[in-house]
Amino acid sequence: MEAKKRKQKLLAKRTVPQVPTVSGGTHTVAPAGNNTNARAASGDHESGGSDRTTRMLLAVLLLFLITEFPQGLLGLLSGVLGDGFFKNCYIPLADLMDFVALLNSAINFILYCVMSKKFRDTFVQVFHLQALMKLCRLAK
Repeated sequence: MEAKKRKQKLLAKRTVPQVPTVSGGTHTVAPAGNNTNARAASGDHESGGSDRTTRMLLAVLLLFLITEFPQGLLGLLSGVLGDGFFKNCYIPLADLMDFVALLNSAINFILYCVMSKKFRDTFVQVFHLQALMKLCRLAK
């Protein structure tokens, strides 16, 4: 939200060239290939890319905290409370906590794929999956 406010402040301060018109007035001209001023003038301040990135990072962080915080807490308590707690509480839950950590990794991959076109494109390029993608498009 703070980044959005800073961006709006910067856009408001940006000077736009004024070109004289035939009637003696001036006309605002936006630089070629730059829609920022047009969007700002129309009231469309949504920059989908940064908003999507923020949502994706928040989702990854929240998932990380949900899956890793209990394991960290149990590890801390094991260190503080000693072997009795470790044997009676930590060991019985170890497999479950390992499974949840693996699940976190799998869900992160799915989140990246669902929320980021750039990630999907890079993944396809790195693993040479272009032919597979063409087959999927033909099947539709």
